[in-house]
Amino acid sequence: MTTIRAAMISVWDWIRALISPLTWLLDHVRSPNNDKSQAELSARNKTIRRKQEHDTLLTEKEREVTKLRTENTHLLTRCTSLDKLANERELKVVSLTKDYKQLQLINEDLKSQNSTYNRQVITLQRDGRQLQTRNEDISRKLTENEEQVDTLKKDCSQLRTRNEELSRQLKENEQQIDSLKKECGQLRTRLSEVLSMQVTDGNPNITNLRCQNRSDKLAEHFAELYDNHWTDCYQILTGHLRKTEEETIHILLQIVQTSYDLCLDRSQSNLTSAKDLLFTLAGTSSGEHEKATDIFIQETLHKLKSFREKNFTHASSKIGKEIKAKLMSTIREPEAAACNSFIDECIRLCWMMCIKDPPMYIVCDKEAVFDQNKYMPYTKTGPEVSYVVWPALYLHRNGPLMREGVAQGESRIERPRNTKLNAAKRESLGSYSKQE
Repeated sequence: MTTIRAAMISVWDWIRALISPLTWLLDHVRSPNNDKSQAELSARNKTIRRKQEHDTLLTEKEREVTKLRTENTHLLTRCTSLDKLANERELKVVSLTKDYKQLQLINEDLKSQNSTYNRQVITLQRDGRQLQTRNEDISRKLTENEEQVDTLKKDCSQLRTRNEELSRQLKENEQQIDSLKKECGQLRTRLSEVLSMQVTDGNPNITNLRCQNRSDKLAEHFAELYDNHWTDCYQILTGHLRKTEEETIHILLQIVQTSYDLCLDRSQSNLTSAKDLLFTLAGTSSGEHEKATDIFIQETLHKLKSFREKNFTHASSKIGKEIKAKLMSTIREPEAAACNSFIDECIRLCWMMCIKDPPMYIVCDKEAVFDQNKYMPYTKTGPEVSYVVWPALYLHRNGPLMREGVAQGESRIERPRNTKLNAAKRESLGSYSKQE
C-alpha cells in the first residue's frame, strides 16, 4: 500500500512540472503589444504556433492526467478493498490462533486419553491371551461336535430322502384317490343326468317350473293371440278389405294352421339332421337309428333339445323369416300386409310350441259333432260344427287339452255357454260395423 501511494505522488509531481512552463507560455502569448516590429510579429507567430503545439500537447497531457486520475481512483478503491481484506485476514488469523490454542488443549487431553487407552490395551491383550487359550479349548470341542453333527447330517439326509420318497408316494396315492373321486363324481353326475333324461325326455307330464316357456304359459299366450291380434286383423280384413266374416275367419285360420305346419316341419327336420349327424359321428348307419341305445347320443340329443328350447329367441327370428317367406307365398299381398303383426306373432308362438319335447298340437279340422269340451261357440251353438274359428290346443298329440278352440255351430239357437270373451268380441265387432 505504501509503494502505491508513493507512485501516485511522483505522478502528480511530474504532471505539475509539465504544466508549469505551459502556463507561463500562455500568459506571455496573451499579453498585447501593438508597437512591436514586424520581426516581433513573426516571432509572435512562431510563438503562437508553439502555443498551439503546446496547447495540443497540453490537451493530450490533460487527457493523460484524466486517465491517471481515473486509474488513481481505481487504485484507491482497490487499496480500500485490500485494506478490508487485510483486516479480515487479521481477524481470521486471530480466530485461527484461538483455534490453535484450543486444539493444543484438545491434543493434551487426547494424549492423556491415549495413555489411558494404552493401559487398557495391555489389560485387553492379557485378557485376549486368556480368551485365546479358552477359544482353543472351545475349538477342540467344536471340532468334536462338528464331527458328531456331520454324522447326524448324514443320518438326517438319509431319513429326508426316505421321507421324500414316502411323501411322493403318498402324494401320488392322494392324486390317484382325488382322480378316482372326481371320476366317480362325474360318473354319478352323468348317471343322474341320464336317469333324469330318461325320465323327462319326451315326457310332457314333467314340467320344469323354472322355464319361462313351459306349456301352460304357451297356452296362455295362444289364447292371448286370439283375444288381441286375431281381433285386430279381423276388423281390418272385414273393414278395409271388405271381406265377409267366413272369408276372414278362413284366412286367419289358414295362417295359424300353415304357420304351425311349417314350424313343426322345420323343427322336426332340424332334429332329424342333428340325429343323423350324431349317428354319423358315432359310426352308426341310418338303418340302425331305432336300435341305437348309445347313452352319449341320447344325452347329446337331450341337451340339444334343452338348448334349442332355452335359446329360442335368436333361432325364432332367423327361422321366422324363412317360414314367413313361405307363408307369404300362400296369401295374397293385401291380406298379408293387413295381417303382418298377426303373422309374426303366430310364427313366433308356433315355433315355441313346436320345439317342445314332444311338440304341442293344434286341431283345425272340422268335426261333424260340436264337442263342447273341445270348442267354445263363436256366435252360434248347435249340435254340428259349421266351421272352426280358432284351433284347440293340446299338450301333445293325443294328449290332454290345454286350451279350448272356438267353432261356429250349425244351429241359430243362442245358448248361455257363450263366454264373456266371445261376448266382448261380438260387441267390438258390432260397434266397428256401425262405425263403417
